[in-house]
Amino acid sequence: MYGLAVTRLDHAEGQVEVAVTGEIDIAAAATFREQLRECLASGGPRLVVDLSGVRFCHSLGLAALLTVAEQARQAGGWVRVSGPQPQVRELFDLTGVSEEFGLPASPGAPARGLAPAA
Repeated sequence: MYGLAVTRLDHAEGQVEVAVTGEIDIAAAATFREQLRECLASGGPRLVVDLSGVRFCHSLGLAALLTVAEQARQAGGWVRVSGPQPQVRELFDLTGVSEEFGLPASPGAPARGLAPAA
């Protein structure tokens, strides 16, 4: 287990930037969600999440991001993701949520999260 760290980097009016390092595995997903919620509550409804230091993200980590993104939308904001490593980016592409988090479409990514037919 590599652990997980969420570090608040910057706080501008209504926006928070955080850096995430380690692995967002099953054990860390709930903590990850709560830390992002705290950043929204204390900094405003716009959150930029730097995932460049994340080696692995379980689907529960993605679910945590989606939950926090919905809370941000309800408050008039958004959640954006930056710098995901290829294996993490693949999770976003395969589930069809890349654009929701401000990530441009990857070449060869399935449309709307649909896997290609075998």
